[in-house]
Parts: sequence; C-alpha cells; structure tokens
Amino acid sequence: MLGALAEHGAPRTVSQIARAMGLTRQSVQRVADDLRGAGLIVLLTNPDHARSKLMSMTPAGQDAYAEALRRQAPWVAGLAAGLSAQDVAAAIRVLSTVAGRLDADPSTLPEQ
Repeated sequence: MLGALAEHGAPRTVSQIARAMGLTRQSVQRVADDLRGAGLIVLLTNPDHARSKLMSMTPAGQDAYAEALRRQAPWVAGLAAGLSAQDVAAAIRVLSTVAGRLDADPSTLPEQ
C-alpha cells in the first residue's frame, strides 16, 4: 500500500487503492488501519467525500518505503541477472498479453 501511495504521488482513498491493486476495500482498510497504528500513514479530510478519508504517508512511512526499496534492490538484481534486454521485452509482452486476457470478457477469449 505504501508503494501505491508513493506511485500516485498524492493522497488516495482506501477505495482508490483497492481498485488500483485489485483488492477488496475491506482488505485495504485492514492494512490501512495497521499502517496508521504504526504511524506510517495519516488520514486527511477528503474535500470530495466527507466519510472517505484520504491516506497519506508520514515521514516515517516514506522512510519505511525507501528502506523496503533499498532492501529489494539486490533481490531484483539477482532475478534479472543474466537476462538480456530482449528477454525482458519478451517477458513484458507475454505478461501483458496474459494480463489483458485475464481482464477481458471471457466470451472474447479464443475457443479451446
């Protein structure tokens, strides 16, 4: 969730994060409550909807996210070791196609 907030670069609602991540609002709300309890996010007034607060990272949340990225970098480098740019481009094409098919109306998929 911190990554979703960081990626957007602006406060987001629980519902917006849930849609962006393909999760239920309830599951995102549980994580938001935990992050808030840990001091990693704060809730802000939403000018567009009084009952739907906006979530924003605190400085501690920003630090935690930066540390997660720092720790993830060697793991990502290890995954990518030995892969050419062509390998990565092919993987992106295949995964994009599969993701599109998963999101598509099942009636539009090729017959088996």
